[in-house]
Amino acid sequence: MGLLVKIFLLVFAVYFVRSASVPSLAKKHPCAENSSDPGCDDKRQHPRLPEDKVKPAQENLNAEQTQDYWIEIAKSFVSDQTKRAQNTKKAKNVIFFLGDGLGITTITASRMLLGGEEKKFSFEKFPHTGSSMTYCVDKQVADSACTATAYLTGVKGNYATTGVNARVPRYDCLAG
Repeated sequence: MGLLVKIFLLVFAVYFVRSASVPSLAKKHPCAENSSDPGCDDKRQHPRLPEDKVKPAQENLNAEQTQDYWIEIAKSFVSDQTKRAQNTKKAKNVIFFLGDGLGITTITASRMLLGGEEKKFSFEKFPHTGSSMTYCVDKQVADSACTATAYLTGVKGNYATTGVNARVPRYDCLAG
């Protein structure tokens, strides 16, 4: 990095730190005047959290409280599935939609942020989907290396290994 760039970055950093600590700027924060508000501490410590984005689902709130609502949804789903013609063609492509840490609980939490538990993501509307429980042979919490190996070869491996079975320990390139 050139000397001028380093000087610019240093000046910018000093300016940023000084402007952030100027008391007059702190007064603009809504909690500066009313620090007794119980939510102020959280707002100060997490200033970028979206506020009021998660709202309870109100679309079918009254209907959801009856059993008829759920029975009709179930009947509609079964009817749609039985009307679907069986696809006897040979698959040309398979799309893997992989998300590290994208488990059922993460998807549910994301749906809530989207607007409610009943919302669906585009990939949940595909006609055929599946899920896979992945873990490394030597660890419960998997990494991308061993899970990609499991998806693409059908054989599980150790944590941080790619394309080899579990007999190959991590960092041992000559094993196998």
